[in-house]
Amino acid sequence: MRIWVVNHYADPPDGMATRSFDLSRRFVESGNPTTIFTSNFSHYRFSRMRPIQWGRLWHKENVDGVRLVWIQTTPYRSNDWKRIMNMLSFAAISLLAGVIDRERPGLVIGVTVHPMAALAGFWLARIKRARFVFEVTDLWPQSLIELGRLSSASMTARVLRRLERFLFQKAERIVMLWRNTNDYVESQGVSAQKIIWIPHGVELSRYRELRPYDGGTRQPFRIMYLGAFVESMA
Repeated sequence: MRIWVVNHYADPPDGMATRSFDLSRRFVESGNPTTIFTSNFSHYRFSRMRPIQWGRLWHKENVDGVRLVWIQTTPYRSNDWKRIMNMLSFAAISLLAGVIDRERPGLVIGVTVHPMAALAGFWLARIKRARFVFEVTDLWPQSLIELGRLSSASMTARVLRRLERFLFQKAERIVMLWRNTNDYVESQGVSAQKIIWIPHGVELSRYRELRPYDGGTRQPFRIMYLGAFVESMA
């Protein structure tokens, strides 16, 4: 079965957000050709990931058997209207690239962070007559509300909530990264029976050359924090 993954922030192995790629490589190894639609403008580096010929809206590349479709999106430097344009341009152009593509997937996985990417995945699934799976890597708008960045009564929150509920309802399955999300999904009027729990994994092959941990006997003793640099972790 051909699988398409629509994930704005997906990275290849040399990037920082490799979850979609690592899963896709396993899909390929299992005999399922997989394509990832991802943004050519990196949210983590604020730069272009691949050179795209002038006048072209996307670029295709094969990495370890996974087909990557790099979508030409608008640049930004902060969380302002330019980032919103970046999100909208990704959703629109990835939808166009998928419609024009002659491949017919059997399954389309639409991935948040932002729900417009998942919505593009839903429409591609509908147009290509494929099954649709909604993978939730961040709760929009709930995460923004909990961090105090968005009022729950605002128009933006209401629109995002309605879009999230729509995607929950239309998805054949809902992939969650965290346990205990049943109550949240059910609060949106959707059965928790749809949920599949697939937490973050580790591609161990990338760390074979690292020196084994010696128990911290060397000086100076260093502590490493592994997590997000966000207000909620302060």
